Amino acid sequence: MVDLADLAARFDALDTRVTDLRAASDRLADQALSGDALPEDVIVALTSRIDAQSAQTDAALEAARAQFAEEVAALTQELDDRRAEAESLLAEAQAAQAAAQAQADSASKAAAVQADMVALQNAIDNGLPFADVLGRIAASGVEIPAGLSDVAADGVTPLAVLIETYPEAARAALAAAREGQVTGVTSFLQKQLGARSVTPREGADPDAILSRAEAAAQAGDLAKALTELDALPDGAKTQMESWTRSAQARDAAIAAMSALAAALAAN
Repeated sequence: MVDLADLAARFDALDTRVTDLRAASDRLADQALSGDALPEDVIVALTSRIDAQSAQTDAALEAARAQFAEEVAALTQELDDRRAEAESLLAEAQAAQAAAQAQADSASKAAAVQADMVALQNAIDNGLPFADVLGRIAASGVEIPAGLSDVAADGVTPLAVLIETYPEAARAALAAAREGQVTGVTSFLQKQLGARSVTPREGADPDAILSRAEAAAQAGDLAKALTELDALPDGAKTQMESWTRSAQARDAAIAAMSALAAALAAN
């Protein structure tokens, strides 16, 4: 570290010395003018000595000034370097703080979206409306699939309700399919009693189709149930139409929710 006080003291000493030398020179000049002049050889010697001392002092003063300027420049550079280092450290700290805040905000946003997805799943499971939940999720910037937005206001039929209401719809569908096809006592009794297969069986007849569709629905595979029901004759399809629409809406909503979850994960 530069000792500026020491340099200042040295400057003062040199200035005093220069002043003294100039005063001595002036006294010699005054003596010469007053008639009390010293012998010429003495004057020459003194003048030469004063000039030498003055030159030496001027050189020392110039060297001191140069050293002072050099020391000040070094001190200035050191201060600039420290200021730059401090600014760099401050910028790094601010960047780290911003990154931490961004990470916290991202985590908070992800947690909020996750909570909304849980609420959406709960609404779908229980047949509740979910327009408000869907609105919050949409605010995160993802596109909401039509399978969800189209039914958000009213929700979709719970799987338990679809399973519960299936037998009644299936009996009506089977009765419509058997209409005009009674060929024997067994068929007549089946029509009158609404008898149908309650375990899945092979075959292309309406009863077999309805039995496989019911088993698929009970297993939660609505897509398979709907594929089976599509093979029913028109009269039976008409009787299953209300159930089918509800199942299609639920199946589409579940597929859309899977797509939405994937979009959120990639966002």
